[in-house]
Amino acid sequence: WSQSLSGVPRVYALEFAGASWLPLAASASGNGISSNALAADQPAFAYHGGSLFAAWRQSIREGTSESEIYAARFNGSAWTEAGPGAASASGISSTGGTSSQPRLASSGGALHLAWVEDLLTSGVGTRSTIYAKRWDGSSFAEVFQHSGDVAGGVTATGDGLRSFALAATASG
Repeated sequence: WSQSLSGVPRVYALEFAGASWLPLAASASGNGISSNALAADQPAFAYHGGSLFAAWRQSIREGTSESEIYAARFNGSAWTEAGPGAASASGISSTGGTSSQPRLASSGGALHLAWVEDLLTSGVGTRSTIYAKRWDGSSFAEVFQHSGDVAGGVTATGDGLRSFALAATASG
C-alpha cells in the first residue's frame, strides 16, 4: 500500500503468514520499502522463484512530474534493489519521462514488469506507451529490442492512456 509519512507518499508492505499480517523487514514502518526522500506510490507486488518483488512509481525531481519505476526484492531478511540501480537514480524505467502504473506478473518461470510511459507530459516525446521488461535472474531486461526504452515500447497509444492490466501465461 501507499500512504503519506510527513506529507510524502511512501510504499509499504505486509505479508499474510497463515494467521496474521507481518512486515517483511522494515516494510511496514518508517520509509517502508521506498527509501527515497521524494514521493513513492502505485505499488505492485508479485512472487517469483520464492521471492517477493515490489515495483512502484518514484518521483525523481521535486517540483516536477518526472517519475521512474523502481523495483526491489525481499531476500528473506531485507529489501534490496531488484538489479543494479533498480531502486535508485533512474530506476528500471530510466527514460527521463513520466513513468507510472507499474504492473508485475509472474507465471511459467518468468516475471514481467510493465508500466505506462507518458512522453508527452515530460516533453520527451508526443505519445504514451506501455513499456515492458522481464526478470533475467539478476535484473529487469528488455523483452525484445526497444520494449523498455524511449525508442519503442510495447505499444504506442497516443495520449490519454488511462490504465492497463498485465497477465502472464502458464508458459511465461
